[in-house]
Amino acid sequence: MQRNPAIDQSVIEQIREIQPPGENLVAKIIELFLNESERLCLCLEQAVSASDWASVSKYAHSLKSCSANVGAMQVASLSHELESACREKKDDQVQALYLRLRGLLQSAVDELQSINVSPD
Repeated sequence: MQRNPAIDQSVIEQIREIQPPGENLVAKIIELFLNESERLCLCLEQAVSASDWASVSKYAHSLKSCSANVGAMQVASLSHELESACREKKDDQVQALYLRLRGLLQSAVDELQSINVSPD
């Protein structure tokens, strides 16, 4: 059984292609994502616990954007679903979507941490 990768490697390759000589743009972008996604996940957890759907929507929107930048397309897609569920006041779906999102985000983080970031 082949598992679905959490990261679209073509996005990482596109970053490598625009990387100036002597710079490690891939490593910088991955590090930024890791830091920002950790912060956003904590904010989402607090907002979900407080049933603050406006904040959940805002944080999910931010996570959607930064995830797409590193090729975490499943995270971006699920973040979009979570954002939409909050806007549409589908309270019963928010918790389940958030829990799925946490799992997907962890898979993406694990995969990003295993990427060779040398500027070859």
